[in-house]
Amino acid sequence: MNPTINSPLSQDDFELIEGFLNGTLPSDQLEEVQTRIASDPAFAFQVEQIRELQVGIQRASLAAKLDSFHTELSYPEKETPIKSIRPLWFWGVAASVFLVMSAGVWWIMGQKSPEEQLYQAYFRPDPGLVTTMSGDANYEFDRAMVAYKEGDYADAIARWENLLSAKPESDTLNYFLGSAYLSSQQESRSLSYLEAVAEDLESAFYSEANWYAGLAAMKLGQNEKALIFLNASSRPQAQQLISELESN
Repeated sequence: MNPTINSPLSQDDFELIEGFLNGTLPSDQLEEVQTRIASDPAFAFQVEQIRELQVGIQRASLAAKLDSFHTELSYPEKETPIKSIRPLWFWGVAASVFLVMSAGVWWIMGQKSPEEQLYQAYFRPDPGLVTTMSGDANYEFDRAMVAYKEGDYADAIARWENLLSAKPESDTLNYFLGSAYLSSQQESRSLSYLEAVAEDLESAFYSEANWYAGLAAMKLGQNEKALIFLNASSRPQAQQLISELESN
């Protein structure tokens, strides 16, 4: 079954996801959610939908607080602020904002192609390598890795491309450049690096390169190419994604 916006969500799952996003789950439930995200595309998709809703609600709340703050600043002669009581119309507007934003999120998600929905359900950035930041020859690589882990993909790409010019055959550099480009939503550029590693049977990154190359090709609508890559990956989710993709 494809992860779609129509996938049912029970009250228990909603509370579980809410606790996960708020960081309030005990360790056993946290592990349960992480396992389900990795193995259940529909559940992972629902987690992302609720995350987007929370972000939208937080932004609306912040806007309301800033508006109230600016109103108070416009009356400096009042030394003792009077606690205001929100009128009924305020809560009606707030509810309307929530409903509009919710509908907007569902509508946007509904406009995605099946391949894009699958990509969103399965894609998680490569976590990267452990860095030591020592003063040896790997320092520049490690600096790029730190930038990558912090989500500064542009900086990581610039540093790794500079290193690649001296070592164009490096599977490590090609793999992480492909990962960085894919994480920054540049699928075509990503493929040009990942394909080189996906063809190298001796590379330690062979399986992962095929996994991410498959995801990139799938998002680009190149399903036949994606299936070739995915079949070469030993990722546990690869066969499940192949079944999902072939059923579209």
